[in-house]
Amino acid sequence: MPRTLRQIGPKALAPVIVICAGVLATTGLIAIEPRKDPLEIAERLQTVAVMIARAEPVQLHVRAQGTVEPRLETDLVVEVSGRIVWIAPTLEAGGVFTADEPLLRIDARDFETALERARAGVERAVSEHRLARATEARRKTLHDVGATSPAALEEAESRAGVAAAGLREARAALAQAELELERTEVRAPFDGRVRSRAVAVGMFASRGTAAARVYSSEALEVRLPIPSDDLAFLDLGVPDTAEAPRVGLTGKFAGRTQRWQGRLVRMEGALDARTRMLVAVARVDLDPSGAESPLPVGLFVEAEIEGRKVPSAFNLPRAALRGADQVLVIDAASSKVHLRHVEVLRAIGDRILVSEGLEDGEQVATRALAVLVEGMEVRPQPSRTEPGS
Repeated sequence: MPRTLRQIGPKALAPVIVICAGVLATTGLIAIEPRKDPLEIAERLQTVAVMIARAEPVQLHVRAQGTVEPRLETDLVVEVSGRIVWIAPTLEAGGVFTADEPLLRIDARDFETALERARAGVERAVSEHRLARATEARRKTLHDVGATSPAALEEAESRAGVAAAGLREARAALAQAELELERTEVRAPFDGRVRSRAVAVGMFASRGTAAARVYSSEALEVRLPIPSDDLAFLDLGVPDTAEAPRVGLTGKFAGRTQRWQGRLVRMEGALDARTRMLVAVARVDLDPSGAESPLPVGLFVEAEIEGRKVPSAFNLPRAALRGADQVLVIDAASSKVHLRHVEVLRAIGDRILVSEGLEDGEQVATRALAVLVEGMEVRPQPSRTEPGS
């Protein structure tokens, strides 16, 4: 039969009383605790710097380095043998000359004498040819009336042919003599500068002697080694025209940094076996008026080559990249994080170009923090380092 409360002792009721008191106290605390504002809950969300991804056309560039070289460099060669009697003041290292300007003279007296002999030979050949032609005409007339034999006519015709050949030979000798005399003056076929000189006045020069080393100053070239991976960013199909890719050159000269403009004119035929690079050649047409700063041969320059145009790409900070090909996209409606695979077109310094995987206007975290995971709710904040923030 159940016992009454009187039958239960005070010691047995003590635990029950303690439990009830605890329940009542907890209920009271919950009842009097102030309700939390949703803004306070939002404050606990992790703040993430974001930028708005915008698809824009991009002009790619490739950077390279090289040394300025002459587009055309050659030896100034003596074409006739003789003693050097005159050298132009400009035929010194660093000297400037124009096309067809006399730079060196060989003693011409022997060649002038040879020219006079050749002229006399032509006059003699002309006279002999005239006489032979007249004799041939008379023999033909006599032959036609039967006054001379066929053999006599054949002899006259033969002498006329020999005389004609002699005249052509004499005229060829005259042309050769004139050419030899002309070659006693050494000229260059282009405007240029002198790199070095190897002869002096009074020296006997044989045919083929290199008198000086000269190069054209009308245009210079820069050979630019390009890594094979960067070749994908260049338009290699454009010929050497006004539409060829532009090349900006920068170098330190005369105590300051100077800039020149050139064009990419060709690619050399094979990869370098050691560096695995292909050499691009840029040409710089020099200003003949001298208004622009001179581009000295041998100067080391930095080059920025105009590459192909990409119609649409996203320019993001490199810090936004997670791993090799992922970025964190923050949903504008739910503020939740989503991991997105993207196609990285190119990484340049602290920036990357993304060609695929993003939509225009999406929010991208500018730093790929390790604590952010798929589906996590965050508080996006415009990045202070991005335009428009």
